Amino acid sequence: MESTVENWFRPIAYAIVLLSENAYPCVFYPDLFGAKYIDKNKDGEDEKVVMPKVDILPKLMKAREKFAYGEQINYLDHPSCIAWIRTGDGNHEGCVVIISNSDEGYKEMDLGKNNALAKFSDFLNFRDEIVELDENGKGTFWVNPASVSV
Repeated sequence: MESTVENWFRPIAYAIVLLSENAYPCVFYPDLFGAKYIDKNKDGEDEKVVMPKVDILPKLMKAREKFAYGEQINYLDHPSCIAWIRTGDGNHEGCVVIISNSDEGYKEMDLGKNNALAKFSDFLNFRDEIVELDENGKGTFWVNPASVSV
């Protein structure tokens, strides 16, 4: 019998670990490169375990390097869709992170007048639309079902 570690939640977990202000960034080798091994199941029988790599992990690591700076502003007002803004610092851009653990979701966010009319695209390429902020720096950001966008 073969067991496969579920893959849908790992990109979401890594988005939290790598892009939130107070998380400790840590990446595990099997998530970056994948792993296969034999282990004993609860009945003592050999079982093949497959841990596929998290395909989007290198891109999330790059997002951390480029965008995970500055103050964090949370949008934690829904049980299955959350978001936060990293404001950036003097040397780095910030970012918007939006996560859904169920259906497609969205957040209306205020990035401030200093970002008025700015345009944003999904760094992870999961969403195609360009989000254009209004004259006050507000815009609506979308995320796919059980996914993350940066």
